[in-house]
Amino acid sequence: MGRNQSGTPPASPGKLDKAISEARQSQGMHFDARRDGLDAETLRLEVLRLELASLVKGRAEAEKFIDLKLFSGERPRLWIDLVSYVVMAPTPRHYQLMRDRQDSSEILFASDNRAEMVEVVTGYIANRILTRERQLPPDDSSGRKEEQKYSSAALILAWFSGFLLGVIGLFSFGVWFAGP
Repeated sequence: MGRNQSGTPPASPGKLDKAISEARQSQGMHFDARRDGLDAETLRLEVLRLELASLVKGRAEAEKFIDLKLFSGERPRLWIDLVSYVVMAPTPRHYQLMRDRQDSSEILFASDNRAEMVEVVTGYIANRILTRERQLPPDDSSGRKEEQKYSSAALILAWFSGFLLGVIGLFSFGVWFAGP
């Protein structure tokens, strides 16, 4: 058998092919396991979404800004609104309610129990509804108009302008009828 310049026998091409085949199988099993894990996470989040959707459905104040959209990907997320979502982390059986901040994410609640997560997210949605109601202008659908307020300076200016216009009008009227 021949030796190469370093003095070791040359590697047979079959060894490399076998190593590549084993690496492919290993990676394939890893990706299959990861895909199965993501599928399990997605299914758990979908069940949570359906429970929350039944609570939000028919509530106009909640339907305006509560999304409850499930997005799959590297890490499946159930979006509650524009800034909060639920993920399965650090394990595929552990729920985490997260809120995005400008520079990071904050864990608001974490549990292995879906019923607990439903209760916490329901409370979160209720608080968001109340916060939103305080921030929005009052709804004037009752039919009565709120009386408009004027400042004292505006009222004095209006009175003085009316008085001055009246004096000028009377003076003009007198000059016109007095004639030559």
